[in-house]
Amino acid sequence: MNNEEIVEDVLQEREESDSKNEDEASSNAVTPSQACAAFDTALEWLESKGNTHPAHLMLVKSWRDTAAQRSKLEIYEVNFIF
Repeated sequence: MNNEEIVEDVLQEREESDSKNEDEASSNAVTPSQACAAFDTALEWLESKGNTHPAHLMLVKSWRDTAAQRSKLEIYEVNFIF
């Protein structure tokens, strides 16, 4: 093998490795709808405590709303594609 072939093989292996890592990362990613459900659960728990600071509740509600908006956008994008 000459130098160009070695470089080409190394670059190809890196691309394959990067692609595999991206696939693994995307399969482990939390979807916006899963995040929204998790924040709903967190809010229920916080509200049941009774001594939670209102600012903390507002923060979690804000995160939940952000997740809900992204979930709606995700559904819209899927419907728009098809």
